[in-house]
Amino acid sequence: MAKALHANSRRYDKAFISINCGALPETLLESELFGYIKGAFTGASSDKRGLFQAADGGTVFLDEIGLTSSALPNAASPGAAGARVPPGGGHAGCQSGRPV
Repeated sequence: MAKALHANSRRYDKAFISINCGALPETLLESELFGYIKGAFTGASSDKRGLFQAADGGTVFLDEIGLTSSALPNAASPGAAGARVPPGGGHAGCQSGRPV
């Protein structure tokens, strides 16, 4: 259903990124969604773009977001709304994908 909505939207020619939120621990999920900068935590040896930034005006489908704690959907809301969100360990925001 999400792919069909994307395919029939104004963003059909942009990225469609799907992530199963319920399959990942929340700390890893946050890193996947928002990315992080080098040194943000032990093992962060380089910057990593998050999925909101990678979508670049396309669609990020947050499958099974209801299986996460109530804090994560609230944290993801600004990114889903197209707001600038900082990567983990960072201060400068990045423009995210926008919802369908």
